[in-house]
Amino acid sequence: MQGFIHFDLEQQDYFKYAALTAAAIFIILFTAILYRSQSANARANRRAGEYTELYESVQVQSGESLWEISSRYYSDEYKSMKRYIAKIKRLNHLSGEKISAGTYLIIPYYAAAVGENTRRSTK
Repeated sequence: MQGFIHFDLEQQDYFKYAALTAAAIFIILFTAILYRSQSANARANRRAGEYTELYESVQVQSGESLWEISSRYYSDEYKSMKRYIAKIKRLNHLSGEKISAGTYLIIPYYAAAVGENTRRSTK
């Protein structure tokens, strides 16, 4: 038949050719999946904005409650006040919401840029 390229491969050569083709397809697919994953992460980071979670040590004043302190640092990135307080309790190894004047708490908050020490949203 004219017009067709005919490969006269022995069986052993055929398996080598098939293995190389399969390896090339695998590499292309793996690269595509990896690229898609990285670009999805980049899109998520752009949607999240330029905000970074930072931590501040806060001394509890007389009469303050965990809810009062939390409300000053809470922002929408935490999804709910209940989750935010649960995070503060985990960070400070608290089993309940009772805190004492004079103690220090680690309070997370979001700032507009890395290294910026001003809180984004305080009330």
